[in-house]
Order: sequence, then C-alpha cells, then structure tokens
Amino acid sequence: MRVIVGVFLILSISAQNPLYKSLELFKRNQWQVNKVLKSQDQRFVGRMDEIEAAIIKQNDVIRHTMSQVDKLTKNSDESEEALNVAVGKIESLSSKLEESDAKFIAAAKEIQALKSKLESSELKVRLLEDRISDAEHADFSAQDGPETIKDIAVKAPASRIEKNPPVAVKAPKPEKVPVVQEKTDVPKQSAAKTPSKPVLVSGVPKADNEDDSSSGFAGLLSQLKERPTIAPTEAPKLIGDYDERGCAPIAQVSETAGGWVHTSWVDGGDDSSTSFNAFAYVPLPEFVPSDAKILMKFNGVASDIQVWQASPKRISSDGDLWLFTPTDFNVVKQNAGSTWKFNFIATVASSAPTMELSLCKNFDAPEVVEDTIMLLDYGIYENEKESAEESEEYDEDEIMLDYDLSTEEKPLDIISALGMVPAPKPANARPKPVSNFRPPIGAPIGSFNRPSTNRRVISGGRCSKPAGHAPVNPTQISANFTPSPVEELDVFQYDLNEVLHKSILFYEAQRAGKLPENNRVPWRGDSVLTDGCDIGVDLSGGWFDAGDHVKYTFPAAFTTTMLVWSILDYEDAYEAANELENALDQVRWKLEWLLAAHLSPNELVVMVGDPKADHGRWGPPETLKLRRPTYVVNQQKPGTEPAAETSAALAAGYLLFKTRDPEFAERCLTSSKQLLEFSDRNRQNYHKSVPEVTEFYKSWSGYEDELCWATAWVYKATGDVAYGRLARHYYDTFNCGKIEESFDWDKKQAGVQLLMAQITGEDKYRNDVNRHAVHLISRQATSRAGLLWFHKWGSLRIANNWGAFLLGASQIEPKLARAGEFALKGIEQLGYSLGDQGRSYVVGFGHNPPVRPHHRAASCPGGSSDCGNMLHSSKPNHWVLYGALVGGPDQNDRYYDKRSDYVMNEVAIDYNACYQYSAAALKHILING
Repeated sequence: MRVIVGVFLILSISAQNPLYKSLELFKRNQWQVNKVLKSQDQRFVGRMDEIEAAIIKQNDVIRHTMSQVDKLTKNSDESEEALNVAVGKIESLSSKLEESDAKFIAAAKEIQALKSKLESSELKVRLLEDRISDAEHADFSAQDGPETIKDIAVKAPASRIEKNPPVAVKAPKPEKVPVVQEKTDVPKQSAAKTPSKPVLVSGVPKADNEDDSSSGFAGLLSQLKERPTIAPTEAPKLIGDYDERGCAPIAQVSETAGGWVHTSWVDGGDDSSTSFNAFAYVPLPEFVPSDAKILMKFNGVASDIQVWQASPKRISSDGDLWLFTPTDFNVVKQNAGSTWKFNFIATVASSAPTMELSLCKNFDAPEVVEDTIMLLDYGIYENEKESAEESEEYDEDEIMLDYDLSTEEKPLDIISALGMVPAPKPANARPKPVSNFRPPIGAPIGSFNRPSTNRRVISGGRCSKPAGHAPVNPTQISANFTPSPVEELDVFQYDLNEVLHKSILFYEAQRAGKLPENNRVPWRGDSVLTDGCDIGVDLSGGWFDAGDHVKYTFPAAFTTTMLVWSILDYEDAYEAANELENALDQVRWKLEWLLAAHLSPNELVVMVGDPKADHGRWGPPETLKLRRPTYVVNQQKPGTEPAAETSAALAAGYLLFKTRDPEFAERCLTSSKQLLEFSDRNRQNYHKSVPEVTEFYKSWSGYEDELCWATAWVYKATGDVAYGRLARHYYDTFNCGKIEESFDWDKKQAGVQLLMAQITGEDKYRNDVNRHAVHLISRQATSRAGLLWFHKWGSLRIANNWGAFLLGASQIEPKLARAGEFALKGIEQLGYSLGDQGRSYVVGFGHNPPVRPHHRAASCPGGSSDCGNMLHSSKPNHWVLYGALVGGPDQNDRYYDKRSDYVMNEVAIDYNACYQYSAAALKHILING
C-alpha cells in the first residue's frame, strides 16, 4: 500500500514538471497528425476510385469507337462495290450519249438543210413580192403566162456586191379577165402610167368574196367602216370674235390656249405679291394679221415682266394691262393655223396670279410712262435713258460668270440673279441698277446661286449679233494623211491611217460654234453662236448630232467616251498614224462643251435646239435662224442617263489629259464626280423631265446601265476603293453582266463588262466578257454576207459597235481562250464597212463610196440659206463629208445611195465612234504583231 501511495505521489509531483507537459503536447500533436494523414489517405483512395472509373469509361468509349470503325470499314467496302457498279452505269450512259451525239449531229444537219430550204423559200417570197410590186406598173401585154413560185431560181449570195443594180425580175402575167371599158374624157395615158392591175399568183387561192374586180378592197373598206369608234366631241372654240378695239379673246384650255403659270414663288416673303414663270399659248388663224399683238390682262398690278420672244409694254396706269409685240414676226407666221407659244416671267400683286389673253389687230395702244427693265436679245439692258457717252464708259454687255469649285460660295448680295458678276468697272463708272431677271423654265432659279467654273464668259454682245457666218470661198477638204506601211497593207488591204484621218475630219465637219483658226473643213463656217443665250450660258461649241443641227448630250457623251477610250487603249496606233494631236483636239472640242453644259453640281444641259423645227428645214447651219431653246435637267426635273453618261465621258477625259493638261483634267474629274452624285441621288429617266427628247434619244433600257458605266469610269479615273465597291455593287445589283441585245448609246452592258475586266483583271468580269463575245461570234444574227445584225436602223453602227467590243475583248491580258476568233469577227465588221462586199460605206473612202449621205451642210452649196430641193435630188452632195460612216444596208446586204433614205444614209457622231475605235484597235494589233 505504501508503495502504491509513493508511486502516486511521485507521479503527482512529476506532472508539474515542464518535460512532462511537453511530452503530453507531443502526444496530442501526434494524434492530430495521424488524424490528418488518415483523412488524406481516405481522399486519395476516393480519387483513385474516380480515376479508375474514368479509365474504365474511356475504355468503353474506345471499344465503341473501334466498333464504329469496323462498321465504317465494312460500309466502305460496300460503297466501293456500289461505286464500281455506278462506274459501269456511267460507262454505259457514256456509250449511249455518244450514240445520241451522233443522232444529234445528224439532226443538226437535217435542221441546217431545212433552214437552207426555208431561207430559199423566204428569198423566193421576197423576190415574188418584188415581182408583184413591179407588176403594179408593168405592161403585161407582151407576156406569155404566169410563173409559179417554183419557177423562181434562187442563187447563193455572192461574196461581193455587183457594181450594177440587180436585174429586174419579169413580172407575172395575170389571168385574163373580161374588162368592160367605159368612155372617159381623161386623155389616154401611156401604159407605164396606167392604173395597176390585180396580179394573180399561181398557187394562191382566191377568197370566196373576191372577184377579179376590186371587191376584196371593198370588203376591207366595209370592215373599216364597221369598226367600233368613239363619237367625236366638239372642239372648244379657242379664239372669239374681234371687238371694237380689234381684239379677240382667247379661251383658257390647258397647254392649248391662254396663259398658264408654270412655276411660282413668293417674292420677298410677302405672299401678297407672287413672281412666276408662265407660258402664253396663242392660237393663230390661217392668215395672221401683219400687226398682230397679244393683249394680256392680269388679276393684279404686274411688273418686272421679262420675255424673250416679244416686247412687253404696259398700257394701263394700273399696271394690270400689258401689250406684247412679237420680236420676230416670221416665227409667228410659221405657226399660222396652229399655236404660237412663248415663255415669260412676271411679278403680280396677287397670291394666285391669273391672266386673260386676246389676239389684237389694228390696235392703238395708249402711251403710258414707264421705267421697265427688260431682257432683250438675251442680254440685260435698261431702257435707253443714258447718253452714248455714258454707254461707252462701261460695256454692260461684258459679263463674267462667277464660279470656282475650290472656293466657298459667295454671299448672294454680290451675285446677280443669273449667278453672274459684272466685270470690274472703271473707278469713275456710275453703278447701274441690277435687273430682277429670273431664268426661264428649264433653268431653275436657285441653281444660279451656285458657282460653276464651267460657265463660259459671255462677252461682246454675242447674243445680239448674227448666229452664224457663211464660209468665205468654200472649197473641198484636202485630205492629207501619212500612208500606212506596206507591211500593214499586206495584212489588211485598207489604209488604217487614212481611215483614222478621215474619221477625225468627219467630226471636224460636225463642229458647231466659232471654228478655230486651224479649221480643216473650208466649206464650214461659224454657226449657232447664240446657243445658250436663253439661259445666259455660252453653249455655242460642241458637235451637231447628225445631218441635222440639234445637240443632244446623251449620245454625244457616249461618243466622246468611246473616242477617248480608243486613244487611252491604242495611243500607239494614233501616234503611228501621225494623228494623235488631231485625235486629242477632236475629243477636247466636245469635252469643253460638256463642261460648259454642266451648269452647276446639280444641273446639266441635255439638248439645244428644237428637233421637230430643225428637221423641217434643209439648209446649212451657218444660216440657221430657228429658235434654239435650251433644255436642262436638275434636282426638280432629274435626268439620270445623260448625267451619268457625261460623268463617264469626263472621267475618261481626265485620264487622257491628266499629264497633258492637269488643270483641264481636274475640271473634268470634279464635274465627273458631281454628275455621278447628281445622277445617282436623283434617279429618273430624263425623257420624263424633257419629253421633247422622247422621239429622238429616249433611253429605252433605263438608267441602270449608265450608273454601272459611270461608276466604273470614275473608279478607273480615281482608283478610289469606295468607287470600286460602288461599281461592283451596281454591276451585280443592276445585272450589268448580262448579254444585252445591243451595245450603243442606250445600252452599255457590253462596255461595262469590258471596262471592269480591264480595271480589275478578275475572272468574274473576264468570264462575262468571254460569254458575251462567244455569243456574238456563234449565236448573233447576221446578214447574208456576215454583218452582225440587230435591226435596219444604222446597221453598220451596231455591227461596228459590237466589232469594237470584240476587238477590245481580244486584247484583254492574259488573253482569253478564243481571243483570236473575237478579233477576226470584229475585223470582219470593219472590213465590211470599208469595202469587203464590193463597195465602201464610208464617204470619201475606198471603192464606190456613198455620195449622197443624209447631211444638210454637205449637200448645200456654200452660203445657201435653203437648199430644200437637194433632199430628193439625185445629184451628189456638193461637199465630200470625208470619213462619215452611213447607216448601211439591209439584212439582205442591199443598199441604195439615196439622200432621202435616212435609214440607209443617215450619218451621226455615234456611228463613227466605235468604228474609229475598231480602226485604232486593228492598227494597234498590226503594230504589235
């Protein structure tokens, strides 16, 4: 017991020792460590279990994959077997296809044979028609009997047209019909002038109701008489009876009679006074009184009247009654029995101005003191109140037009109503009042406040002087060209230097305005010097469109684009022909006019002249006295086609002159960009804004191709990526890669394809060019002698347009697979024009060229004001219109050199454009082997 107690005491004492405490702490820590290790072991075991489970799962996936691979291998074997079966079927089908090809070839031969028979039948029909036509005036008394259609022999078309006219085919003799002759007092006529007899053709059945008299024709008349008709309404009486003053009231009939406001604007912000642009429609009797005047009564006090075809005079103290006296009575007489229309501007103290018109004769107007500023002879003048000495002090007729694209617009208070700024006056000159003139319809008011460097300076009283001057000592043109080398003539027998030289001369013969000192056409003189005076702009230059004297911007801009393109692509050809400087002068003459026609960023002149009046006169332009109105498109009356086409021409002009005349080139590029924006932002067919062009140069295909064309040219000129994106976008959006029925001033798709292929070199555009060219050489209709054919109007024009495209396509690098074929077909069109068919179709060139082209100036003797007798004359033209390509033959290759036949003998600036391009392209090919 004592031992146990002793041990207990010893242990109790030891418990208070530090060593003991450390031992206890170590034991507790060891327990904690063991606990942590045990927990980690548990987690490790769990993780190992998870990894093992994942490995098992992955093994399952691998086994499944291997199973799928085995299946795929098996399927592959099956597919290989199926493929072998398919190959066998394809070989079988190929064999059958070869058999089908053989049958197809045989069928094609049969079709060709049938086609030949059909053509033979068509020729027989045409010959028979000719016989029937000849038979109408033939004497059948000496004929033996009727021929049948089977008796007409058909010969293969000759490779060259014979010099002599075709031999007339003997007309068939009609069946004998008893004819009852009646007595008549009419003298007996020769057989050649007897009325035509009915011609009976064997094999053609006679209608049941048709006898040998004129009952068939009577039946037709009966049908016409019985056709449904609309009862006519009584036409309103346009002019009343003359009253005691000698005035007859004129009715108010829209666009027929009376005075009609066209556009109006509030003057100075006060709606109690309105300024307006109006038309007066004056119906005239068959015999117009020599002192005829127009009395106009307004519904308020009228002032600031400006008129271009009459002289206004206020005849009432109230200012509401005005008398208009025609300034050119010949114009009035020309409208006898019709309507004389004139334009005027006025301000009337009324919110809704109206006017009443009367036609007066023997009218004594009371004298009223007035102080009126008028626009007369297209210039701004004040009534003559100042002395001659003061007039000499400063020439009010000297006007400079303010515009600089690189400067900001000037304040309106220093710009006159025309956008004009008078030339600097001498220090002692007394200032004159500024006219309130507003431009006429077609030249909107606001547009003249925009500057434009393109407006030419008007000086020297141009608008009050004669419009033209007949040439002094007119003589024939002296063609002086450098002959082509013999090596070229051995390949192509026509002298291309002569072709280029004379084509350029043709454009010089078409020049309007004041001719330059180096004029090479001595039978032409200054002409239409007052063009543009009606809107205060000098538009006297440019080219006449054809054998008439109208200026159309749309086809002229296309012509310029193609001519410039030919120089850009084939400058070496012009250089080798020694014609480069002449070609540069040729296109610059028109580029200058296009710049002048671009009045402001959103205005473009689209036509100068009255086409119908112009076509009614046959005489030279130097003595032209017809009214020549100016037609303008703008934001209110847009015209996308001519604006976009002019943009293209000016962009091309920039490329041509950017190193030769940088300042001029920059003007071209600036206007080109502005016109592209104007045409794109204001999309509308221009014939809707200017309906006067509808019968002559309406764009039948729409404006989409012109937008493709213009954006492509501006892209080529600038290299700007933004224009490139736009050109590509429009190409796709407007389907400009399609094959169109023609390539001309109206349809640009072929040109767009070629231009985009040249610019980008991309397969997309190259493929479109190739597809279009292949179509032309393999599927396009042709004449019997191989002329590419579209329609009879200007057949050579279209053929040479396509020829230019084909020659351009043949020069794309790298070369297209069938480039040689394209070039050959294009050359064939040029060769046809120059004489491959036995005669030339170019005036003054080659063998048997046309001598009666439909051209007024060339047909009239020098100085003659009117030579209308020449239109139907068989005499050759007085002057040789060197280089002009005539319209051309029909689809049977028949051509008649007859001046009045304008379908075959029309000449025009766009006819020669692609023809000249083709000549330059071929010259380039010959130079470069």
